[in-house]
Amino acid sequence: MDHIILEGFIGSGKATVGKKIAKDMALKLYEVEKMVSEKMKLSTADIHDKFGESYLRALETSVLNDLLLLDERAVIIIGSDLPLMPFNAPYLEKLGRVYWLKASQSKIVAKIAKTKKYAWMQKDGMETRVGDMLAEREPAYEKIAAHVIDMETLSADEAAEVIEKLAVEG
Repeated sequence: MDHIILEGFIGSGKATVGKKIAKDMALKLYEVEKMVSEKMKLSTADIHDKFGESYLRALETSVLNDLLLLDERAVIIIGSDLPLMPFNAPYLEKLGRVYWLKASQSKIVAKIAKTKKYAWMQKDGMETRVGDMLAEREPAYEKIAAHVIDMETLSADEAAEVIEKLAVEG
């Protein structure tokens, strides 16, 4: 299947871009983190706290496996740390093409600072924490990305248009 898979760091615009693509192309939207939460009836943070990171990662992989059963093309948003697990790469390859929404540390920090959704990131040293996490994750993002979408120069609507064009062209 040739699903449109969006990856990127927290605050890179995955949800906004994904919703726009799904609407424009009349595709279903699946968010791996939401699917994990629904499966367990807990937030991913609560799953992590109660069962540990390994369990959470196994649930994400299970959801990827479930998504392999989709018979219609869809937009799939993966969590910012899912690409860190190398065993997920074969699932992503089977699912479709990965589009990396790449944003700078300063843009991410500014976005995180504006929302309560990422309160756990907003503690002292947020800029350093984001920089360290980006340094760890960007090589994993790059490794699985079919296309890199520069979120520094594009709005969410423009990024969606670029991805839609690439997805149609094959």
